[in-house]
Order: sequence, then C-alpha cells, then structure tokens
Amino acid sequence: MLTHKENRLRTYLKILLGIFFIALVFCLVNLFKPSESFTSLRAPLLIIFTALTFLNMLICWYAIADLRRFTLLVKLLIWESIITVLGAAIILIWKDIESVIVLWNSSFPVKSIVIVLIVFHLLNAILAFIFLSSAERARYGLKYFSPLQFKTLEALAEVVIYGDDEIITGEDVARNVDTYFKTFQAKSKWTMALVITCLYFYPLLSLLPPLPYIDAERRLQFLKKRFLPIWFLGALQPEMAEKEGIPCFTTKGRPALFPSFRVAYFHFLSIMDQGPVRIGPRSHFPPA
Repeated sequence: MLTHKENRLRTYLKILLGIFFIALVFCLVNLFKPSESFTSLRAPLLIIFTALTFLNMLICWYAIADLRRFTLLVKLLIWESIITVLGAAIILIWKDIESVIVLWNSSFPVKSIVIVLIVFHLLNAILAFIFLSSAERARYGLKYFSPLQFKTLEALAEVVIYGDDEIITGEDVARNVDTYFKTFQAKSKWTMALVITCLYFYPLLSLLPPLPYIDAERRLQFLKKRFLPIWFLGALQPEMAEKEGIPCFTTKGRPALFPSFRVAYFHFLSIMDQGPVRIGPRSHFPPA
C-alpha cells in the first residue's frame, strides 16, 4: 500500500499527464495544419517536440499505474526535464528566434513558448525531485541517509555479505544501518554518507550505470577489480588483524571483507549480530 507521500507523487504525475496531453494536442494541431507558421517553425523541431511530449505522457502513464515498480521512470522524467532546459536555453541564447505560431486565430511568439518551456521543465525537475525523494524516504522509512545512499548500501550488502543461509535481505541491512547512523552523534559521520554517494556514481567513470543498477555478479566483480588490488588481495590475515586491532571475518575459509569497505561491512555485521564490533582500539557500537 502506498504511503501518503507516494500518493502525493502519484497525484503530481496525474497533473503532469494532463499537461502533456494538452501540449500533445497543441503539437498535433500545428503539425497537421498547413500554414506559414509550420514552415517557419521548421518541421523537424516540431516533430521532435511532439515525440518528446508523447514520451513524457507514456512515462507518466506507466509510473502512475505502478509507482514503486516504475520509480526509475520518474527519475528519467527528471533528467529529461533537465536536458530540455539546457537545450532550450542554448537555443534561446545562440539563435535569434522571431517566428510566430498561429493557432485558433491567435499568434504565439516562438521565443515566448521556449521561455515557458524552460520555466515549466525547470519547475518540473525541482518539484518531481522533491516529491520523489520524499516518497522514497517514506517508503523505506529512512531517517539519516538519502534514497540514493540507501540504494547504494543495499547494493553493497547484497554482494559483500552473502551465504547459503541468508536470513536478512540487503534492503533490511541498509535500513538497519540507516537507523543506527541516526542514533549516534559524531561530527565526522557525514563522511560516510559522502563516500557512499561517490560510490554510487563511481561506475560511471568505467561507462557503467550507477552501482545499484549493475547486476549482482558484475557489481561484485567491479568492486573486486577496483578496490581489491589496493589492499593487497583483500582482507587482512587474522594474525595481522589481531596485531592491528582490526577483526577479519571470513566465510567458508575465504575472505569475505574488502578493507576498502571495512567500516560499512562492520556496520552491517554488528547490526545483524545485534552486538558491538571492535573496529580499532575502542568500540564505536553501543552494547546490545
């Protein structure tokens, strides 16, 4: 069942669907009505605008039908609005537009329409982002991390913590970490959120999608390839770990910890075990 904030996002998408429908009718009338305005507007641009408007209608339609399943489409809509704003702004700055569209015995300057388009898509990007972030925080019950950071934690948990008898999902692990980070005070805990955010976008440098959108097998291989060599074959040996006061966890005799993600991994394990985990000279976790 959708939360109140998810229903608010769904209502906003319904309003957008109506706006895009009206815009589509406007485009089709100009597209099939022979007039001088059609020629001056340049048919290819009008065709592209019509296609984009229809695509936006489809995005809203599918997102409204199943908001949780097609959340990614809402993000696509936000990015499409951002790209539209940038493209329209470039056209407005670098090209002198003096054309006029005649519709229903009324004249509409193309330059004014472009300005309205920029304002509309800019507002849409801002409002959709606010409503989407609020809806996702309500859906997952987030208290500290953003939805982007939460999904990154979930993606990490799915591949870093594994086994034959998993009794907790990656989503539950990420939610527990979020709850834990909200409960303690530390001036530097914001760095963890920053690292997770960077980790979300890091695969883009390798021409891959953000970390949560890589399939589990390739995600694990990516993490091994990018971080494992830095720490000399991964996890520390138990003897070395004991000397440095750093615990080393293994699964079936194999290292199950990449020190690059050591802190996050210990957070996961401490919450799963419901007890403190010693990271260094002192414990940072409250007793169970």
